[in-house]
Amino acid sequence: IRNAESVRVTLCDGSEYDAEVKKTDDETGLSVIAIDINEMSEETKEKVSMARLGSSRISSLVGSPIIALGNPIGISGSMASGQITSNSFIKTMTDTSVQFLTTDIYGSENASGVLSNLDGEVIGIIYQDDSVGDTPNLIKAYGISDLRGKIEKLSNGQDLAYLGIYGADVTESVAEELDIPLGAYVKEVVIDSPAMRAGIQNGDVIVKIGTTEIKSFEAFKDAMLKCQPGDLMMITVLRQGRFEFAEMSYEITLGKLE
Repeated sequence: IRNAESVRVTLCDGSEYDAEVKKTDDETGLSVIAIDINEMSEETKEKVSMARLGSSRISSLVGSPIIALGNPIGISGSMASGQITSNSFIKTMTDTSVQFLTTDIYGSENASGVLSNLDGEVIGIIYQDDSVGDTPNLIKAYGISDLRGKIEKLSNGQDLAYLGIYGADVTESVAEELDIPLGAYVKEVVIDSPAMRAGIQNGDVIVKIGTTEIKSFEAFKDAMLKCQPGDLMMITVLRQGRFEFAEMSYEITLGKLE
């Protein structure tokens, strides 16, 4: 839909409606598409229902049976079944990260749609990214747990705030072994981003955004979802000095994730 001049949505009863792209997240390649509910017939309203979102982070997910729905084999309205083969791969993106689910379902390299568990809950959105392995025809998906916040924000027509870092967790074991403070570890600063212009550097550990303490990259992601483009935030980092970490604070105007 990136360059589409118009968008039409076909619902489960075959009815079609004009739609608009409400918001797009270029980091994940996902968009929220909306139709005017007032234009829907009463018959259609009775047949459609809201999708229930499950969890992609449960420890027993690997090996569990799933169903791929939508366009998993290159044909619209198709389905396929199989099981989750891994959920440990994490794709790092600007200011966020997304869990990847892999399956043993053989499908199209251009597959789309969702993964559902046997309770009918959506646990993933299909996204065929070759960077996660050498099996382009096996169905892969973004884990839904890492998308919930973005889905909510984009559905409300809100833009995503932008700081401009690639980060990772400082786990308790790493913190103890390497004597690094808990927080969001900055692996890389994006060129010409608000973070770079303010002076944040690779190797810094973000420990506070505003008054919110940051003890993990997950906490950083959650805090960023609560921010709006244009917000002036005080971001506190710990930077490795010669003998110890020094605390530094920066006033940063957050940008808009394009």
